[in-house]
Amino acid sequence: MALPTPTTFRADFPEFVDTTTYSDGLINFWLGIGVLRLNPVWGNLLNQGLELFTAHFISISAINQLSVKAGGIPGIQRGVVSSEQAEISVSYDTAAATLKDMGHWNLTSYGTQFQELANLVGMGPMQISPSWWNGDDGIVTNGFGWPFFPS
Repeated sequence: MALPTPTTFRADFPEFVDTTTYSDGLINFWLGIGVLRLNPVWGNLLNQGLELFTAHFISISAINQLSVKAGGIPGIQRGVVSSEQAEISVSYDTAAATLKDMGHWNLTSYGTQFQELANLVGMGPMQISPSWWNGDDGIVTNGFGWPFFPS
């Protein structure tokens, strides 16, 4: 399976076609970090995870670039908009668009999509077993009643 490139990334996410804002170098940078962060458990979903990971971080990069163009400082953290006032007052239900305890991943829709996918990938089969210690007679069992002798 070939890993994503800036070309394949842009084919899947055409909103990042602007090579001035989203350079090949920027995309490759975040794809490279994604390769280091995402492990083989992602299997057939690795490329989708890499691309969502990259889209999240290059979106944040674009926000930083806009801040600089407006005379601001890049990298200043902002949360999700919870209210806004102008001629018309705007308020957002942030709970509907964010994931609990997901921090910066909630700053972009790509981040929440990435986390949803990561939760699915990380789910695997559950193993539930009774206690390994049978406290009454001191015999250690394997959870099914068979003796277990730890080395």
